[in-house]
Amino acid sequence: MDQDQKSHAAWRQAFHHKRNAGMIISGRKDAKYGTFVFQYDAPSQTLHIRSTTGRALVLPYVYVPFVSSNNCTN
Repeated sequence: MDQDQKSHAAWRQAFHHKRNAGMIISGRKDAKYGTFVFQYDAPSQTLHIRSTTGRALVLPYVYVPFVSSNNCTN
């Protein structure tokens, strides 16, 4: 691999890391937790995700910089 390819590979890896480092989840007033797909449990810092097929996914150690107390479990 020549220098240009290494440089591009490093740039691409840094780009993907920055692009995928955060996510915005918008809420709804009529959903119990603000959204029907995502539920954040602040005390345990876990994010519960329900896919469109109904499959449940739990992500531990999720940091949310701002969480309103009325849209997360206690």
